[in-house]
Amino acid sequence: TIPNSSVAGRFWVEIPQFGSVMTWVRADPLLFGAACTAVGMLFLLPRRRRHVAPALAAALEAASKEPGREGRTTTEYGVLTVSAVAALLCAAVLARLAASHNALSIRGAVAAGALVWSGGWALLLVRRLYDGRGVEEPTRSTYALSGRLYRVDSLRPLDTDARPVGSALELRALAERARLPVLHEVDPDTGRQEFLLVTDGDGSYRWDVVPPGPRPVPSLRVSRHRRRRYDRVLRDVGTSGPYPVPSLPVPSLPVPVPELDRSSHHHV
Repeated sequence: TIPNSSVAGRFWVEIPQFGSVMTWVRADPLLFGAACTAVGMLFLLPRRRRHVAPALAAALEAASKEPGREGRTTTEYGVLTVSAVAALLCAAVLARLAASHNALSIRGAVAAGALVWSGGWALLLVRRLYDGRGVEEPTRSTYALSGRLYRVDSLRPLDTDARPVGSALELRALAERARLPVLHEVDPDTGRQEFLLVTDGDGSYRWDVVPPGPRPVPSLRVSRHRRRRYDRVLRDVGTSGPYPVPSLPVPSLPVPVPELDRSSHHHV
């Protein structure tokens, strides 16, 4: 066997029609991008068919589908769209500058800063609108499960053996894996909300949300500046105390006086 160091020459790898493909990519990049997108979407196809349990099918017949954009405004979606488009444009400009070896320049720094700013806003809005980040319950759960919620009057007896999950995001992951909707019940008396996922053969999963109670009223404290002003006023009027206490009129009430027995008194 001859060692590789003793071999003189070059090793060529020939791929038939590779140059023609590269020429086509350079001549029509949009068509090449569309073809790559179509190939990438093949991985998003479901791997298995959806199986609906008979109990879930019966509950869906009497349920009503909730709107997917409930609680979210058009302004939020508009800001998200603008931020995402701006981030894509900044990324394209930065890639073009990097291709021309001008990324480490003032234009590159401006493009990188704009990319971080717009991309950060887009990411923040995505986490808010689709994951419910920064939103209080039960709105957070409805945001995370939007698009697959069906409102029902009662979940009895479907939730008797349901297993609780840790969050609405965990319930959404299970629903996406099984490709099934989520039943939603709202108690009109207590405001408690229950989200139930009924699978075929894997049991049921439940996520409960208890609305928060009333917030405590903050205690009223006198600021340092106001306390000094009160003390100065009190010194002027000659009254002592940390702050003025309003004087309220005390009503005079008649006090009954017992009548004395004259016969019991002795005159000296």
